[in-house]
Amino acid sequence: MTLNDLLKIQKTFEKRAIPSDILESDFKYYSVSKDAHINLLDLHLTHFIRIFLQLQNEKERLSASDIIFTVRERLKSLEDINS
Repeated sequence: MTLNDLLKIQKTFEKRAIPSDILESDFKYYSVSKDAHINLLDLHLTHFIRIFLQLQNEKERLSASDIIFTVRERLKSLEDINS
């Protein structure tokens, strides 16, 4: 079941329209395994969750490495000042 299918179910169940910014936007995800851009609403929920978790992990890892880089740069500048 795709995210698009789930949105349709949600619309019926909650008796509320799907927000237009969700339906009209062309959200794409690049699939390395398929070597193609895929509309996010065409993804199955489990695949979307995996992608989301992978991106979150990458973001956290990048943030940590950015912090380490910044600290190293500041330490280097302090060493330069004290030399």
